[in-house]
Amino acid sequence: MKLVIFAILLAGLSYLLFPGLRGAARRRLPGRMRFVVACVACALFLLSAGASFILWMGSVSATAGGGHTDGAGYLLPLAGVSLLLSLGCGVAAYRCR
Repeated sequence: MKLVIFAILLAGLSYLLFPGLRGAARRRLPGRMRFVVACVACALFLLSAGASFILWMGSVSATAGGGHTDGAGYLLPLAGVSLLLSLGCGVAAYRCR
């Protein structure tokens, strides 16, 4: 479910950052606003990646010999996806600069 939310957020962000792809009749966001949106999205994705990784480390370290992570196996891939989205938003912010 969280990956679906991230996909929707990424689609909305790309809709805001790359207005040329949706037609010339629509008005573009000012360059400064696109930069701010990309920086905020980058920071939020980076915080999400960090929080997911810390929660995953806590769940893995809490296991007692059996190797069961109590269903927290999705946190590491979620942290990876968040980190990649953060990198993409950072590149978009650099290009908007």
